[in-house]
Amino acid sequence: METTAYPTIDRIIRLAELSAMLGVCNETIRLWRKSKIKGVENFPQPIQLGARAIGWRLSDINAFIASRMSKQYEMAN
Repeated sequence: METTAYPTIDRIIRLAELSAMLGVCNETIRLWRKSKIKGVENFPQPIQLGARAIGWRLSDINAFIASRMSKQYEMAN
């Protein structure tokens, strides 16, 4: 039996889910996007989904969280 390989699809999350996932309010995410908070210069940029809609790749957000966790670990040791 033949199996077809499907490409891995990176899920797009919207602001409400991102806010809940990170445990911060929408305004904090807006400030992170504008790099107005020191230490969060590497926050992933959103992708345009429509004329007034944006979202973030889940893989980009997971990488951001992992980098923040590794920085905190380095600072603790």
